[in-house]
Amino acid sequence: MKKIFISFAISFILGAILVSAIPNPAWTRCRLYGGQYNDAYNNSCTLESGIKCDPMDGEGGERGEPCSQYAELPCAELGIAPTENTCCEGLVAIKQKEYFDSKCNWNPPTGYLSICSNCGDEICDSEIENECNCPEDCKLNFLQKIINWFKRLFS
Repeated sequence: MKKIFISFAISFILGAILVSAIPNPAWTRCRLYGGQYNDAYNNSCTLESGIKCDPMDGEGGERGEPCSQYAELPCAELGIAPTENTCCEGLVAIKQKEYFDSKCNWNPPTGYLSICSNCGDEICDSEIENECNCPEDCKLNFLQKIINWFKRLFS
């Protein structure tokens, strides 16, 4: 009985730690809007203009009107993870390379982790791309790699 209680307590504590590590989407969106998140004030967002709004773009009410009426979410740039926004024009969201095993099986921690990339430009950006998340750029033969190296050198 004592072992069951101890294992339950450990599971409960570990679960609480994992849940607390997941970022609040309202806080994330509020920061992207350039605002200050107010969890003490109905989980609203105060923009730089002083307007209180709902970062989750709900129906208004206690939190205020949707923040999207007053501000735009910026796009995520090259090498940035698009959390609540989308990648900037010309970029695509790909899975982060760190979470692939040697056989290209995707093994992410909790949540879907992507990153904005130039995948498809025929140049393997080894900082964020590999043969698993961007095979069209990174599975090149030796001659293609040399040609792309010269393209990058003279562009």
